[in-house]
Amino acid sequence: MLRKLLIGLQLFVALGALGGGIWGTCFPRRMPVDDWFKRGPFSSSAIPGFILLVGVGGSCFAAAAALLRRHPLAWLVSMTAGVVLMVWIVVQVLIIGGGHVLQYLCFGLGALMTGLSAALAWTTRTAPQGRPAGAVESRRVGSVDPTGRPTNGSAR
Repeated sequence: MLRKLLIGLQLFVALGALGGGIWGTCFPRRMPVDDWFKRGPFSSSAIPGFILLVGVGGSCFAAAAALLRRHPLAWLVSMTAGVVLMVWIVVQVLIIGGGHVLQYLCFGLGALMTGLSAALAWTTRTAPQGRPAGAVESRRVGSVDPTGRPTNGSAR
């Protein structure tokens, strides 16, 4: 459930970043908010669009792929994607100003992805012997391991 929710969030953000990044990179002079770029270091949306496409979109697509493949470090890739999104928004607010509802929404999505990734890490971590966290091993006299051999050293 948690993994599926994260995959959905990652793909939602990745598709939005893909659209915004392609539009900003391919059509830099057609952005409806060209006055924003007068306040920052960029004269058009080409470079920010590319950063959005590769940085935010790429990290979210990578996180979704890792989660789909159930990679052991998928939680870390997902958490990184959430942090990348939050950093993107903070830098955006510092350069062009804040107050737009999409900035709050995107920052909230980044925080949600980061928190859910931490929860995923907590629920899927494994003990050194490969058992799930919290697994209890019984060493009672006369107990046997999964192969049927006695675990207390006595021969049967």
